[in-house]
Amino acid sequence: MGSNPEHIISLVPTAEHLVLKEEATLQRFIRYIACGSLITASLCATGQAQTAKPGTNRGTSARTHSAALSAREMLRAGRDLYLRGEIAESLRMLQKAKAGSVDLSSSERAELNDLLNHVRYRSGTLRGHQPVARAQTPKEDGAYTRAGAKPSKDVLATLDKEAQRISRMEPAARDARAKKWLSTARKAFNHLAIEDAREIAKLCKKLNAQYPEDDSPEKLAMEIQEFEQQAAAFEKGSKNPQAQMEWSKYLLTRANRIAHEGDYPAAEALISRVEQFDLEFSDDSISPKALRGRISQMKNSESAIVQVSGEKLSGGIQTAAHIEEEGPTGSGQSLPQEAMRVRSDKLLSAAKTALAAGDIQEAHRLGIAAEQIERTAGLEYGEGEERPSDFVQGLKDQGGEAVTKSDNDNPFSDADSSDEENLDFGAATKGESAEPTNDQVVEARTLLIEARAALQSGDLETAKSKVAEAEKLGSVYKLLDDRPELVREEIAKAEKSTENTKPEFASDPQELKQHAMRLLRQARVELNEGRLQEARHWAEQARDSNAVFGTFEDRPELVLEEIEHAVLIQQQGPGNNSASKGSGKIELEPKRRDPAQARVQSKLLMKEARAAQRAGDLETALRKATQAAELKAPVSEFDDVPAKLVHELKAKIAKSGGNNKGIQLTSNDEGQGEAVPLQQADENEFVQELPSEPSEQIQMAEEELNLRLQQLHQEVETLIFRADRFRETDPEQALNILEEAESKVLA
Repeated sequence: MGSNPEHIISLVPTAEHLVLKEEATLQRFIRYIACGSLITASLCATGQAQTAKPGTNRGTSARTHSAALSAREMLRAGRDLYLRGEIAESLRMLQKAKAGSVDLSSSERAELNDLLNHVRYRSGTLRGHQPVARAQTPKEDGAYTRAGAKPSKDVLATLDKEAQRISRMEPAARDARAKKWLSTARKAFNHLAIEDAREIAKLCKKLNAQYPEDDSPEKLAMEIQEFEQQAAAFEKGSKNPQAQMEWSKYLLTRANRIAHEGDYPAAEALISRVEQFDLEFSDDSISPKALRGRISQMKNSESAIVQVSGEKLSGGIQTAAHIEEEGPTGSGQSLPQEAMRVRSDKLLSAAKTALAAGDIQEAHRLGIAAEQIERTAGLEYGEGEERPSDFVQGLKDQGGEAVTKSDNDNPFSDADSSDEENLDFGAATKGESAEPTNDQVVEARTLLIEARAALQSGDLETAKSKVAEAEKLGSVYKLLDDRPELVREEIAKAEKSTENTKPEFASDPQELKQHAMRLLRQARVELNEGRLQEARHWAEQARDSNAVFGTFEDRPELVLEEIEHAVLIQQQGPGNNSASKGSGKIELEPKRRDPAQARVQSKLLMKEARAAQRAGDLETALRKATQAAELKAPVSEFDDVPAKLVHELKAKIAKSGGNNKGIQLTSNDEGQGEAVPLQQADENEFVQELPSEPSEQIQMAEEELNLRLQQLHQEVETLIFRADRFRETDPEQALNILEEAESKVLA
């Protein structure tokens, strides 16, 4: 039911937008034809008065005018035909534009060549390309089909709202969505839809999600910036062979990486750009010819594996392992393991989608194909990753119906449609199924509205039945449409909240801990945004998960304490902060005060107190030292004891005639404001025995450093999040916040 990532941006505009665009294009085209006819008629009349051969002059003039006038319009018309799915007409129009492309700019010629390659690929006329038959496997490596300028503000505003909704989801669901959004952005970048890639990457940053280390929105933004720098350098010296060679090497490097990701059309489009130059490559391994050969080998190997996986395995049928050993040409070469893992994951994703759609036979076939790749390539999987063999076994155990880690909550599933002609409004067909009518589409959306109404009223069973009816209609949903999987996700959350169930991975302490940490991160995001109820909700979920937290780790109790403090500040109103007035302070229970953390905080306060003392600010120094003493943290014999410093500062202030009223050592001390002689102070009250072994002291120092770094990391993350909020509305304020973050790191 999800949308194909190739169509993410192109699916957003409505049908009326496309109709208006087509009408405007046709009107311009008609005006040009009328103008050309008038000019031709005038030339014809002039020719009849001057020569006895008007036909020759008229024909020559018309051909010259047509070639000079219509190449650019033919390019636009061909692109519009391609977006409407009229591939044959688009190919014919673009070939005519190619014949008269002498008057096009360099950027228009590059666009024409890329678009022509895509159209030829779609029509099956490009060398080395043959469309995959419908019965083999879903088409997952098609071109990114959206074309045009930067997305409109209305589209971006709508997508921004969708991003905000996703950012408030449960962390696991949010991270899954974010991964697909980022995959869409990267696919757009691979096909040189730079503006699309840039805008989607910006949206990915707003999701507050956890991304893999090897791929993130920031990394994609850096790659886009590198591409633009390389392109700008090439434009400055496009006629220079050296500049052409540097640009070509960069494009071939990208094409090689993209090919290993499985996006062959994008890789071949980059190779076609390089082939426009008349260059000789000294190293055959990076030449366009060599790279095309490797891509062809990858595709042939995959085709062989898919072909074998679709047949019934028996003793007389050649196995995928045998084909893998021989290679597509009997050369003994095989696909790189990285590429095999990519293809296996895509086949597994397609199998899950087929299972969700009720096509168990197709799910089993695709699962077997992925399992063949897993076994023959010896793929390794980490903890928590689903293996194709597990998926297939689950199908067998459940009699064909397996409970899998669902991708259905993902509107960007890249393996649910095999119909390449379905660019905007057609149904995502399977086999020869008919596309839904307009009445079915309207009915499906009406059912989803009724399902959400039932969900809000608490009638979960009715909501489920409405969603099931909507799914049976087989409607196609665009990016911003409500979808059955989204409603099911809300129903599941409501059921979980009602039943107060534990996470399904509660038996695994490590996964339970990771889940709780994700909840805590979300709670802190909500807290920093001032949404205290939402923050409390996530923090309480983390607390109720019964996860075990380390001594120096963030914990639900700490977050809940900060929430209570924030609530108290809100109740007191502006200017009544307890930190500044000394009243209404939240007293923490001693049992919830971590001694190790209190010790680190005490040492930090003492450093600030000593710095204020050196600057001559005794009042500030005394306040910091008093705060450190109130922590009652354990100290070693080598530490700066807060009680001693408090006594020294009180004595100095009293000697200088300063007003020491109201300053006290701790909240429970008697004799407030009195300068107690140092000899009478019982230092043992403040000095507690700490480990004296060197190894234990080193461990304590490491723990202190880790906690300090963790606190710094949280502070910087908070500042960056605040800066991102002001990025559009107040860039100067955002810059100031980032400078503050930088100063904290440098300090």
